[in-house]
Amino acid sequence: MNPIPLHNRQTEDWQRALREAIRDPRELLDMLGLADSALAAQLDTDPSFRVRVPRGYAQLMRHADERDPLLRQVLALEQELREHPGYRADPLAEAQASPVPGLLHKYAGRALLMSSPACAVHCRYCFRREFPYSSTAMASRSPVRSSTSARTNPSLS
Repeated sequence: MNPIPLHNRQTEDWQRALREAIRDPRELLDMLGLADSALAAQLDTDPSFRVRVPRGYAQLMRHADERDPLLRQVLALEQELREHPGYRADPLAEAQASPVPGLLHKYAGRALLMSSPACAVHCRYCFRREFPYSSTAMASRSPVRSSTSARTNPSLS
């Protein structure tokens, strides 16, 4: 067994973790001793929702285990591309609940200000794969419109 080298977790900061995150599913499989596994033939190598796995998270995965739940949570496979009856890209109607880019206001008295377009891990089940992160990125550079919308909304007072 070839253990994955550990990083010094006390000195690793979140920015470095994002910068050094695994973005190639083949690299992840190789690190885990699964480069020649059945999973390698099922990879979605150019997904619209790319693989992103911080190395610290990958270190928690079991070596040479195709069924490891942490691996399956992040590994992009071709089966994601299959159409399913009744599937909707925005099942929670969040697009309608976003009055301005970067602000999600679904419930009275509550709002979520998306201050960053970055997510540390791209989980395969995440319904946010359709979320308009590019408009959120614009909101994070100029948050005035989002915060003004939140301040002037009577249900958030």
